Amino acid sequence: MIRSLQWLLRGLFFLIVLGFALANADIVQVQFVGFDTVWRAPLVVFLAGFFAAGMVVGLLALTPKLFSQRREIDKLNKSLNKQKAADHTAATSGKSDSTKDRRSELDADLPVALPDRPHGV
Repeated sequence: MIRSLQWLLRGLFFLIVLGFALANADIVQVQFVGFDTVWRAPLVVFLAGFFAAGMVVGLLALTPKLFSQRREIDKLNKSLNKQKAADHTAATSGKSDSTKDRRSELDADLPVALPDRPHGV
């Protein structure tokens, strides 16, 4: 049901964009400040080009934040692995009661993975 609604919305969006492209097929001139070159093309070509350029600039602007988050995730995964190793060595050495308490405290803070689909679907 939801997937068919998503495909319906995607199709509707495609038809709107296609109608926009067909309605703006007139040839326009574009001249940038400081350049003597004049470019002539349909308006939709320029709009799509500048939209794509804006997406690229936006993705490049997000790149430093993405890398810093990945470094932080790696650091947290390493500390979690060290903690699990320390818990495992403590459990094998006979200190199982305190490690069970610590493990239950750690597990309470972890997010619970939910199934993608409801039961029975």
